[in-house]
Amino acid sequence: MDGCLNLLLKITYSSVILSNLGNFKIGSIYHNIVNFGTSSIIATMGMIHKSKVIDKDGKEKIIDVCDFGVNMDERIADGYYFAKSIKVLE
Repeated sequence: MDGCLNLLLKITYSSVILSNLGNFKIGSIYHNIVNFGTSSIIATMGMIHKSKVIDKDGKEKIIDVCDFGVNMDERIADGYYFAKSIKVLE
């Protein structure tokens, strides 16, 4: 039990939590930020999968995609700032 508690304390007292959930063959998640600890951002990456997209010529293609889930705490900035920041990642 001590090992689990130590891991929980190390994760919750950090700036950012990053998790590659694709490693476990599952998709990305959006998770709420809790008031315990100091983590202000949680970012998850899901597994790579095939998806239909429309290319710039208007043709349908099937490509590999990877979903990301990002959750940020409003105590560090407002929603407008977050929206502009995430837009940079697109």
